[in-house]
Amino acid sequence: MLHNQAVTAYFYTASAATGEVDAYRLTATATATAGSLERVATANAGVNLSAIVADPDRRRLYVADRTMPAIVTFAVGPDGALAKLNVALTASPLVNLCLSADRTTMYGVSYTDGTACAHPVDGDGLVLAAGRLSLELGADAHCHDVVEVGEGRLVVSALGHDLLYRVRHDAEEGVLEQAPPPVRNERDSGPRHLWLSPARDELYVLGERDARITAHPLTPGGTRRDWYTVPSGIELAPGIVRAPGAVSPATDAATGLPFTWAADLAGSPDGRLLFSSERSSSTVSVTSAATGRLLGWAAAEAQPRGIALDPAGRFLLVTGERSSTVSLFEVTPDGGLRLASHAPAREGLLWAEAMIIPNGSSPTPFP
Repeated sequence: MLHNQAVTAYFYTASAATGEVDAYRLTATATATAGSLERVATANAGVNLSAIVADPDRRRLYVADRTMPAIVTFAVGPDGALAKLNVALTASPLVNLCLSADRTTMYGVSYTDGTACAHPVDGDGLVLAAGRLSLELGADAHCHDVVEVGEGRLVVSALGHDLLYRVRHDAEEGVLEQAPPPVRNERDSGPRHLWLSPARDELYVLGERDARITAHPLTPGGTRRDWYTVPSGIELAPGIVRAPGAVSPATDAATGLPFTWAADLAGSPDGRLLFSSERSSSTVSVTSAATGRLLGWAAAEAQPRGIALDPAGRFLLVTGERSSTVSLFEVTPDGGLRLASHAPAREGLLWAEAMIIPNGSSPTPFP
């Protein structure tokens, strides 16, 4: 992580309650121990927003609207402001998105329908509805994340099945299909979020129902590992599968303990640190990707959901589903978390994304 560099970056958050996307500007000097966070722009994207994905090189931001359902493409201005460019209808409401490495395809997954999909992206960075592909993995799969681990090779997390599905995408043949066998995550873990190491040799999986991170090796000879992310002293009951739209109990009737309900996973640019959020305890944690050791943790927003690390790896933004603010934490060199600032936020924030806006012109100028 680059702790000796000045940072000017933008965080983006999406509200499921209001359908708005907010831009926050992060400013920190090379020697500052705290950064300033200011909400600088707002754009309407739809009704019930979830995933956000950024393409900083083309100055594009993509947001999933689960009500329409659709993927909305925004142009990002030099000051972080957003202008809506395009709306591409999707076959299912999407909870997560992944832009392919060559930026020609947008992948998505649906929690409610248990599907994965692929949409073409044109040369101007617009997601298109035409030519979309869809793959059914089962309504009870509760697909929650998708990561491209190689050209045309995807991994989809199925929270309801405790499986990681291998999926192949052949753009020339127009095929999106399973590439068996799937990989089983820990039993009753509810694999939720995925993060690919910068070396592309390990895939990290956060379990919603056990708050454990599992490291799956992607190269021969690697060792599968897993570790707990919640600080000692916080007692939680094993989590439950939550049906879409249903009201689930907050505590285990037998023990009176809150159910484990882990949310988001992110990693540092150098691959050394993993950041995760847990909603029942309202905490965020930092663990070592190499050893699994808990390096730091902090009390965060009420029911923290989305987390995003700035591209320099110095600051972590945390959103809360039941909070009127977002929190900015400085990441210390030893992996600790130090509260830097708060900023106003809308209700119902789910995912968050960060980007640095490059200098120069983009393929399609900002409107």
